Amino acid sequence: LLPNIFANHEANTSAVLFVDHEDNRIFGFGHNQWRYCRSDLNDIIGEFETPEECWFYCVLKYPDSLVAIDFNEERKCYCQDSCDCMVNAYDYEHVVYILKNMTYPPDCSSKYCPNISTNVSSPTLRPPSLLPTASPPTSTEWDHFVKIDMCKSNFDDAVKHCNSIGRELAHIYSREENRKAMEACGDNTCWIGLVEIGGNASTRELTQNWKWLNGGEAVYTNWNNGEPNNSWERYATLKSNGKWNDVSGSPNFTPLCGLPVN
Repeated sequence: LLPNIFANHEANTSAVLFVDHEDNRIFGFGHNQWRYCRSDLNDIIGEFETPEECWFYCVLKYPDSLVAIDFNEERKCYCQDSCDCMVNAYDYEHVVYILKNMTYPPDCSSKYCPNISTNVSSPTLRPPSLLPTASPPTSTEWDHFVKIDMCKSNFDDAVKHCNSIGRELAHIYSREENRKAMEACGDNTCWIGLVEIGGNASTRELTQNWKWLNGGEAVYTNWNNGEPNNSWERYATLKSNGKWNDVSGSPNFTPLCGLPVN
């Protein structure tokens, strides 16, 4: 058996274990700290002690179609029938095994993220004269909220991705809009366009000033219990349960885009 695969690793290591499909021979070992395969099949077959056990039982269940396995830090084992690209993870470290005759898959962001125009700048607040006084009108031609699936990115890039498709990072003005946003976000953690402004890393939580990227006041919020709770976490995310968390701007989450930019 291999030693503890989640201990004593290099912080930026990126590796995949290539396995022979016929006899399960291991040709190399590595962990992929923050990535896993994109696959239409993600069958969780149980929890195991090692990735070898995960691969073994996935082979038994899918002898003719198994392409990859994902074994995460919770020891959960996912059987997968494809691996066309690697998804940026944010929750757990992942160990990935794929068939040895495959080349290393590209990053999913290069395949699924919209191209960022070179004239799209980093996000800034709009001037107060342009602030909306209420929720933007809905449109019969546009869904109110859409996520850019398989395009996990940091906060700045999430803003740019939404702008690139003629939208802006989601602004949420009511409980009903939060419900729609939660449905659009699905099982993901999504970026929304709420930021803490005017402070710095030492600003106490009770004195933080949160505004939407269009400069509008956060008259409606749905913070999770105890949130916002860190002075250095100045950006907001929407969880799959509809609650909001404050985070730093560097993790990779799914962009949730709102109505078109006017």
